[in-house]
Amino acid sequence: FIEIAIEPQLLESYGVDPATLLSLFSRSNQMVAAGAIDSGKGSFAIKVPGLIEDIDDILDLPVKVDGNATITFRDLTSVRRTFRDRNTVARVNGQTAVSLEVSKRIGSNIIEVIEQIRETVITKSSAWPEAVNISFSQDRSVRVRTMLAELQNNVLSAVLLVMIAVVGALSLRAGVLVAIAIPGSLLTAILALNALGLTVNIVVMFALILAVGMLVDGAIVVTEYADRKLREGEPPETAYGVAAKRMAWPIIASTLTTLVAFAPLLFWPGMVGEFMKFLPITLVGTLAASLAMALLFVPVLGANFVIVSRYFILIGVTTIGAIAGAAIGNEILATVFSKNTGAAARLITVLLFGAGGAIGGGWIALRLAAIADRLASRDVGKTGESAAIKLASESDKNECVDLASLTGITAVYVRVLRGLLRQPAVILSAAFATLIVSWLLYGALGKGVEFFPAVEPKQAAVQIHARGNL
Repeated sequence: FIEIAIEPQLLESYGVDPATLLSLFSRSNQMVAAGAIDSGKGSFAIKVPGLIEDIDDILDLPVKVDGNATITFRDLTSVRRTFRDRNTVARVNGQTAVSLEVSKRIGSNIIEVIEQIRETVITKSSAWPEAVNISFSQDRSVRVRTMLAELQNNVLSAVLLVMIAVVGALSLRAGVLVAIAIPGSLLTAILALNALGLTVNIVVMFALILAVGMLVDGAIVVTEYADRKLREGEPPETAYGVAAKRMAWPIIASTLTTLVAFAPLLFWPGMVGEFMKFLPITLVGTLAASLAMALLFVPVLGANFVIVSRYFILIGVTTIGAIAGAAIGNEILATVFSKNTGAAARLITVLLFGAGGAIGGGWIALRLAAIADRLASRDVGKTGESAAIKLASESDKNECVDLASLTGITAVYVRVLRGLLRQPAVILSAAFATLIVSWLLYGALGKGVEFFPAVEPKQAAVQIHARGNL
């Protein structure tokens, strides 16, 4: 930075106006176009350089000419190199600091950007003095990682709760199949987003959490119908095949109605539309994946559930046993013989213990597979007739059931529904009246409409403007 100090006494003695001096300086530091020259073979532009390149160019600028006498900037001013006055002050923990703010480009991954920044700073700081302390603030990737962790926790909680609910209502087989459909649909949606070049942002994560409760509907319907056919004595292949065919159109219709409700968000104009378009796109990918899981993956896996579960248990438990045996052998070798054992002896010991662990794990896996087979057989209903078989007609398989013989919550529901169906006009009028009253109450007692709800801020920024020299 170059500072030009004007001497008022010299300006007055030479009769130079300060405004004239400043105008002369600004006019001199320019690139002047001087036309073009045509050589017959072509033309090229001519420019007269008038740029200031060093301090001497400033000092030698003529200000006023009187005969043979020339007054320059050197006679009226003093020019020197200096630093610009500070207009901001950075302090960290009360100590003077130099702050550097880094912003990511649009479309780049904030987690990867911050990791690269940290790696670059650590690499470059090796040549800095030891007295320089480096700290990072306003790291937005921490919040993104926290939201990703919350998403994972929500997905795991959804899987466990759905498994518990479905196992309690249907069977272990149905619970496992529905639980597998949740991460399968979410991972497929994330792959679709990656193929479209979209990033995983706040709206995408919200849409994934929102979709967790909707994507299990198709799988539950298919497994419930298949479980009913299994209790009627049908083999798994036939039961799940019939369930997929029978429930295909209802599941497709219910999925389409959900997607149509979010379709208008795709045509939301402006910046808000660009922000909210991720919600319907994510839901379309997730629900389409759940539809494929319900109609393709779940029936195939359910029809071969016994075989798949047996192989999964055998491979998984045997692998765990081998790893545990190798770890135990390595620990025993390190504890008993310390560091005097050669590499070959250590390798043989680890292999022997690993083989023993694999054998033990295989034996346990066989027992667990047998237990799983018995549970699956009990779910299928081969050990006896269920209540549904007793209520069904022996001569006709049209699934006719005597509603008067039902008990429990189902009987209460049937009685209430039967009473409501006798008064259709009253029920429709009550529903319409409830809708109107809800609108009126919200108009009178509602708190209004806002784009984003008020939330407590995570951080605060204070700007202090001082007068004079900071």
